Amino acid sequence: MKYIDLSQTIKQDMPVYPGDAKVSLVQKKCFETDHYNAYSLSTGMHAGTHIDCPMHLTKNNRTISEYPLESFSGPGCLIDARAEHEIGYREEYAEKIRFGDIVLILTGTDMLYGNDRYYFDHPVITEGLASFFASKGIRMLGVDMPSPDFSPFAVHKILLSEGIFIMENLTNLDQLIGAECFEVYAAPLKINAEASLVRAFARC
Repeated sequence: MKYIDLSQTIKQDMPVYPGDAKVSLVQKKCFETDHYNAYSLSTGMHAGTHIDCPMHLTKNNRTISEYPLESFSGPGCLIDARAEHEIGYREEYAEKIRFGDIVLILTGTDMLYGNDRYYFDHPVITEGLASFFASKGIRMLGVDMPSPDFSPFAVHKILLSEGIFIMENLTNLDQLIGAECFEVYAAPLKINAEASLVRAFARC
């Protein structure tokens, strides 16, 4: 059994979506002078690897803390879309993707994490593919880029309106290539908010 870390590291001045508040991770106490170490974190909920819940972009007041833990783990399905800038539906997905799957889309964009291109020139998935995911009843969509789409975020709205979570800023998805089966775990903080940072990993 192998565990694969799918998360970006949370650190001082880490990359954030343009317009979002910067992340501040500051050491407040030092062992040498205070006899213990302590850090303080100030961050938005969309920094690093995180999950959007429906409240983010739909008329829904249910915070991410109110969803059961089983919503954030389950069987994984990997789509290799490294050669696609517009990721659309393929017939093979009809059998490959099952009800309740956590679908991960590998694009390789995580190699540009922190670069301007990462935020302004990443691939997108089509509204048709998003609608297909909704029809299959997937549990969550995860991508190794900052977003599956651009403003006005039609793909976000299609998925979130159907109760499908969106996990962004993943990494290391290439390590799942060839895995016959794997499970994904991505429990959010128990926080009353529209999204949450997560430590996502796969077990295969």
